[in-house]
Amino acid sequence: MCGIVDANVAHEVFGSDRPEAGVKFLDWIEARNGRLLVSGQLLQELNQTPFRKWARNALNYGRIRRVSESDVDTKTLELRNETCRAREIRRSRITEGTHS
Repeated sequence: MCGIVDANVAHEVFGSDRPEAGVKFLDWIEARNGRLLVSGQLLQELNQTPFRKWARNALNYGRIRRVSESDVDTKTLELRNETCRAREIRRSRITEGTHS
């Protein structure tokens, strides 16, 4: 299983003054079968946080899974298209319901 950490909360996982949730998440990544999934812009943003120091060793121990930026872009586009289709369907149902 993989997890993702947003750069805005990276200090809560990789910083020195971590809340309990951050401690448990990092323990999960380091001690179990967890992996941190990183790519592209997120990786660039994380490298500006305390994550950078942790990542040096984590790469060597297989705690980080890097995904190609093109794979992330493809999946992002798929999710956006699904979201747009879902909105169109909801709007269509709302419109149909008001004309009945």
